[in-house]
Amino acid sequence: MQKADMKKEEQDLLPYYVIISRTSTALAGIIRLFTGYGFNHASISLDEQPARIYSFARYNYHSPLAGGFIEESAERFDFKTKKPSLAKVYRLYATSDEIRKMRAILDRMSSNPDEYVYDSFGALGLRFLGNDHCFTCVGFVAHMMKASGYLPQEKAHYSIRRLDRMLENELFFSGFTKDFAGACQTADQAYFERKDTKEVFSDSFKRFARLFRFYRLYKTKRLKNGSAATESIYAIQDKSEE
Repeated sequence: MQKADMKKEEQDLLPYYVIISRTSTALAGIIRLFTGYGFNHASISLDEQPARIYSFARYNYHSPLAGGFIEESAERFDFKTKKPSLAKVYRLYATSDEIRKMRAILDRMSSNPDEYVYDSFGALGLRFLGNDHCFTCVGFVAHMMKASGYLPQEKAHYSIRRLDRMLENELFFSGFTKDFAGACQTADQAYFERKDTKEVFSDSFKRFARLFRFYRLYKTKRLKNGSAATESIYAIQDKSEE
């Protein structure tokens, strides 16, 4: 049973879904090798019939360092692989107010994609807590789970392995990713478009440069009490350029 206080248990709760999966890219293989764990990706869906799945990942298959907030298509999981990808899906519950809060986060990210970037440093194990504009896939999912009230608001590092163990009693589905995500109707053609080396380098350089600057600005603009700054990284950037 999901952890919740008595007041929350008495309310009408709505389901949402946390998905961990094994994706097919070379970088995903490196991550699994580095972590020693069979799953490397995390996503979330707020739909009762999971048809819209969100995460932080690369925008294009051929540009591994250019990524941010995405809405995933089912085809992503099995692109250029002979073996169907595997997934575990956990069904959690939240109040209607918490679901609205989660949808507001998704709407803000979808409307302002350039304000968010995939945290390549975090994917390599360099923990960077307190920034709400740079996420790994699992960092994004944990961020959403905090909005749902499932996870505490305190700063903490969450790995795929840790989420898997934490949510084991909430398991809803285990099997081929396509069997769960098959209803996903997202138009995701940009992910599959072939890019030449120049485009890949340009995309990767721009995103990596932005990520590096986010780290630098975050480090130099901490709050006076020593806690992580919570203001917009773009507001920080504007101040630094005055």
